[in-house]
Amino acid sequence: MFEFDASEITNQLLNWVNLHLFNLNIFIQISAIFITFLVALLANRLFRPYINDALSSVANKGKKRRRTIEILNIILLPIIWVGLQWLMNIVFLQFGYQHDLLRITASLLNAWIVIRVFVSLVPTNIFWRRIVAFIAWSIAALNAANLLKPTITILSDVGFTVGDARITLYSIITGFLLGVVLFWSALIISNFLKQKLSDSQHLTPSVQTLLSQLIKVTLIFLSLILTLNIIGLDLSVFTFFSGALGVGLGFGLQKIVSNFVSGIILLVDQSLQPGNVIEVGGTFGKVKTLGARYTTVETRDGHEYLIPNERFITQEVINWDFSNSRVRRKIEIGVAYDTDVELAMKLIVEATVGVNRILSHPAPVARLVSFGDSSVNIEARFWVDDPANGLANITSDYLLNVWKLFKKNAIEIPFPQTDIHIKEIPKIDNSFLKPSI
Repeated sequence: MFEFDASEITNQLLNWVNLHLFNLNIFIQISAIFITFLVALLANRLFRPYINDALSSVANKGKKRRRTIEILNIILLPIIWVGLQWLMNIVFLQFGYQHDLLRITASLLNAWIVIRVFVSLVPTNIFWRRIVAFIAWSIAALNAANLLKPTITILSDVGFTVGDARITLYSIITGFLLGVVLFWSALIISNFLKQKLSDSQHLTPSVQTLLSQLIKVTLIFLSLILTLNIIGLDLSVFTFFSGALGVGLGFGLQKIVSNFVSGIILLVDQSLQPGNVIEVGGTFGKVKTLGARYTTVETRDGHEYLIPNERFITQEVINWDFSNSRVRRKIEIGVAYDTDVELAMKLIVEATVGVNRILSHPAPVARLVSFGDSSVNIEARFWVDDPANGLANITSDYLLNVWKLFKKNAIEIPFPQTDIHIKEIPKIDNSFLKPSI
């Protein structure tokens, strides 16, 4: 039967506590942690007014700038604290003092800062939040237990060789993590530079979009190259696969490459720019953004259509304000055959007076265009300024004026009718009506 001495276990536990907790080294480390916290708290109070002023100055300058300063406001205290703790680690190491507690505290603070920053930047993506939290706490735990270096050594021993390059499990993991950080940083930098370019008054919208797209592609490409170098891959290895890779890209990414190249062409020749009012494939609206793969067109009813850039190259596109902001409208109006046509034409021209955005020069005209089944058809022709503000509203106001003038002058707008002319009435045989005997 298993027996144990409770008093002996209690004595061993007390001895361990006295040895590892209640000693001068632990007291010095706890004091250092407490002092660094007080210094960090004081520095945080000194910097806080500057951050509040920055928040006030960017209140109306975009959500991203404000969010960045808000995140800095949240993590400023732990950043100062962890920086001071790592500084104390170096000091303790130089003088030969134990610094395990300082190292553990600094590691945990590092993990908390990483998680807090990521959660603030990606508040809705629970999956990636959990992944980052798991990685950060795992590294912190390994470092606190002095197992980080042995773990790195084990991961570095597991790998394979590609050409002259040695690919290890550790290089793959670090390459993946740093690749995600580099890719994410490239997107943030490109968005920041895009915002700066959009604020420039010396560049046209097309040039702004072109430069922002080129910067974005360049940064993403550089992040990919750096990730491959971190992993340890020699880029010359890919020369053996360049032929097959080119064929695969030719078939698999044909549409993506086509849309990207089409977008570059549109930006270079400036045939399409943000703000243009266009009509393509039955979609009428205003160009909102020119992207790498598609163009966003916003219609008058608020719908946003994502149209692939290739369609603007291969299909007919009506650009309502390509070289100027004027368009001509043609509206056909029918009047009855017994109408004074000259008076009707005069009234049709007169109805344009007072309608907003109908130009007086070139002067509106009315043309007799055809004789219909039920009406004499007259076409009103006039020029409209700024079609981006809509054409249906102008048409409605104009037709309402036509209706009022026609009613005032007793001009009839006919409805479709059909006249039946009977040349001869056939004789009816009434013999079947005679009574039978």
